[in-house]
Amino acid sequence: MAAEGAATGLGDIAHFVYTGRDDERAFLAFDVWKDPSGIAAFYGDPAFQESAAGIFTGPPDVTVFHSTNWHQWGVSDPVASLDGAWQVTSFTCDGTAMPIGDFSLTVRAADGIFVQAFDPGCVATLEEDYTYADDGGFEIAPTSLTCDPSDTCGDILGASCLPEPPATRFDWALDGDGLVFRRTAEGPGDFPCEVGDQVEFALERTCI
Repeated sequence: MAAEGAATGLGDIAHFVYTGRDDERAFLAFDVWKDPSGIAAFYGDPAFQESAAGIFTGPPDVTVFHSTNWHQWGVSDPVASLDGAWQVTSFTCDGTAMPIGDFSLTVRAADGIFVQAFDPGCVATLEEDYTYADDGGFEIAPTSLTCDPSDTCGDILGASCLPEPPATRFDWALDGDGLVFRRTAEGPGDFPCEVGDQVEFALERTCI
């Protein structure tokens, strides 16, 4: 109970505890995190380790798993999981292919922070907050853009050191390890697409 405030403050949204059927001293707990960056901070906290030492006969084994979009039951209206590492395979404006460079992103949990890594030659990264749900929306709010442009960056999306794009909302469709983001271009934030264009990103999940 004493650890709950620290855990929830770092992104732990659920804590489930079990004991052994054959040995009631056996202990197993599952914690569900919406922000994976808090996991190491919590379990590595000397205060937590000291409290665990007073409970267990030895150091607890701590293992981290990813959530998945595998078939599940027992949950009402589950949200399809976009968790994983994604590689953008195409970017189009009204069906016309646009240069995208080496563009990848990683998503963990239904809301959090991800970093878009653009063409490494351009040394460009964009940090963003995001939320998604099964109503088809994926909302992105950029928080910082850093880049070191070179002569090769002019045609690479996001690598031209333009101001941070505005917050945007995409419709998305997930089919196995394929994902499509779509929206109608509304302004400069959808560059190089023009206002009214159908913006579409196709992505492939490279790992869970």
